[in-house]
Amino acid sequence: MVPDSNILKGATYSCSRGALCKEENVVLSRSALLEDQVVIGSGSHIGANSRIARSVIGRNCRIGNNVVIEGAFLWDGVVVKDGSFICRSILANNVVVDENVIIEKGCILSFDVRYFIFFYLLN
Repeated sequence: MVPDSNILKGATYSCSRGALCKEENVVLSRSALLEDQVVIGSGSHIGANSRIARSVIGRNCRIGNNVVIEGAFLWDGVVVKDGSFICRSILANNVVVDENVIIEKGCILSFDVRYFIFFYLLN
């Protein structure tokens, strides 16, 4: 079973070299690097200098600039802002990852979670 069999109603996947499968209406920056085994859903945007490897990106996701995603599953509507790193994790629908956040392997973020860095300075 491969994505480009398009057995689900409304699916428009096509696959190319390196097991890269993407649906129609995907916007890729020219400098984005999609390595082997990547699936990207319709309406998703991948920003400049971002790298995605061995991952599934759902529909209507927004991946910012200079983002690295390795071995992760991002469900529909996920937003990953500039400079973030996600490794071997699952992000459920509508998760927002703020700028320069590192999500290490094994993390699971549930629906509608907003993940950000909070600095607390002691005087």
